[in-house]
Amino acid sequence: SVLGVIHVESLELNAFTHDDVMVLVTVADQIALSFEKSRLSRELMEAHQLIAAINDSLPVSIVIVDREMEINYVNRTFSEMYGMRREDFLHQPVKKFCLWDMSSQFNLDQELEHVFVTGAPITHSNIRYTSPEHPEKVVTVSFFRVMAGANPLIMILIQDITDFTKKAY
Repeated sequence: SVLGVIHVESLELNAFTHDDVMVLVTVADQIALSFEKSRLSRELMEAHQLIAAINDSLPVSIVIVDREMEINYVNRTFSEMYGMRREDFLHQPVKKFCLWDMSSQFNLDQELEHVFVTGAPITHSNIRYTSPEHPEKVVTVSFFRVMAGANPLIMILIQDITDFTKKAY
C-alpha cells in the first residue's frame, strides 16, 4: 500500500543519477518502516489497554507469579481486596499475601511447583476463610500455568462464591 510520495524535481534534464534514485528509494523504505512500526506499536498499546480493561472488570482476583514465586501482576479486584496499589504487590513473594490461611488447607509452594512442572491446573473449591478485613467468605482458588514467551508463569484465580453458596443452602 502507498503511504505517501517523495517528490524530487530538478530543472536539469537527467539531473539524478542511479545512485541518487537508490538513496531516495532507501529513504522512502525507511520512512515506510517507521510508519509501520508506529502503527503496530499503537495497535499493541490498544490491545494491551483492552486486555487490562477486561482483567480489571472481572469479579475474580487474578495474580500472576513467576518461577521464584514472586508476584508479576495483580488485577484491580485483587488489589482492592487488600486496599493497596498494584505496584505494592510487584516482586513481592506471593506467600506474603497468601490469603486467609490457605496454607492450612493446602501446600501453596508444593502445588505451585507441581503446576509449573506438569502444566496440570489445580482447583480448590469451597475454601472457607475469615480475615480481619472481611467476614467469612467462601472462595474457589485455581492455579494455571501460562506461557509468556519462553518463561512459564502461574496464574492464580480467586473467585468469591460466598453469595452463590448462601443461595444454594
